[in-house]
Amino acid sequence: MGVRYARDYSLIIEELAAALSTIEGASEFFGMDAGDWSLLPAGDRRELFRTAADDIFYALGMEPSVSIGTGCVEYDGDKHIIKVVDVVKVTIINLV
Repeated sequence: MGVRYARDYSLIIEELAAALSTIEGASEFFGMDAGDWSLLPAGDRRELFRTAADDIFYALGMEPSVSIGTGCVEYDGDKHIIKVVDVVKVTIINLV
């Protein structure tokens, strides 16, 4: 099926990576505890989130949602959006 989008892919990934970085416990997605995660330089953390955003984007083409930390990422094909949900906060990423 795949995620349908009309916006520049790199912009979508940047927005998705930024939203992922705000999820509590996201370091667990990379198999790291909070202590190890805090030792990584900020640039390395950003790059890991960009890579995760790319992987999650493609996973959403096969699965309706992907869990990460205390949150999840959901694709709504009817509305052409990706929702990043972390407990009470929802970030919307427009695909068109």
